[in-house]
Amino acid sequence: MEPAIVFLGTAGDVHAVSKQMRGSGGIILRADDLQFHIDPGPGSLTMAKIWGINPRETSVVLVSHNHVGHNNDLNACVHAMTLNGMDTRGVVVAPVSVIEGENGQGASLSPYHKKLVEKVIIAAPDKRIGIQDVDILPLMTKHPEPHGVGYKIMTTRFVLTYSGDTAFSKELLELYAGTDILILNTVFPRGCAAETENLTMEDAVKIVESVKPTLCILTHFGKQMLAVDPLQEARELQILTGVQVIAARDGQVINPYSYSAESRQKSLKQFQGK
Repeated sequence: MEPAIVFLGTAGDVHAVSKQMRGSGGIILRADDLQFHIDPGPGSLTMAKIWGINPRETSVVLVSHNHVGHNNDLNACVHAMTLNGMDTRGVVVAPVSVIEGENGQGASLSPYHKKLVEKVIIAAPDKRIGIQDVDILPLMTKHPEPHGVGYKIMTTRFVLTYSGDTAFSKELLELYAGTDILILNTVFPRGCAAETENLTMEDAVKIVESVKPTLCILTHFGKQMLAVDPLQEARELQILTGVQVIAARDGQVINPYSYSAESRQKSLKQFQGK
């Protein structure tokens, strides 16, 4: 299995998702012979088909919180991963609200689909999870969904942090420390006050300046961000921080090993040798 980060969608707010201004199928991460599907929103399987992803190869489905743009296709992905239970396999990691439901909102994972996977793990901040050689640390978020989390995924070659949906908090700077690849759900562009508890580009500047990842990837764009062009916002962030920044596109594939800690050390040695 080739290492890769594949974006099955980059839509953020309700307008971008409901109108499918961008896809909303989530993110695929392949590393250490595992395939993770992060936040399978509406259209996950369709986007997987379009962009050459085999959902049967998924090992772990990670859900950050119990909102439609992030959890809508959870059962469909489990169905595809297990061939409707032909093989009992795979792991679902998600907050308690996704697994059990809360405050009048039902669980996203149905009782039937719970039985199709090997394990269901409830994600809570600071509760470390080990899957083969990969450690996953759920991170706190500041969002209307109180049980929502981000994820710090520690593979054998690199550390990837996915913010999930969150407003800015100084606590995030410490939580994201040591990250090689930082994926930020940046809903709002510069000069646009956040209408919901989500990141703005001003927040992204503060985070990237502090964390200094090898690569920052922006995604989960709202209608206002799409109107001003995420590519321009990414360029400005790169200029301000000196960190390589990419505005993700639907179907974009990135090799995470190119941004691993090992690659960074090799680059530094080459530079020092000149």
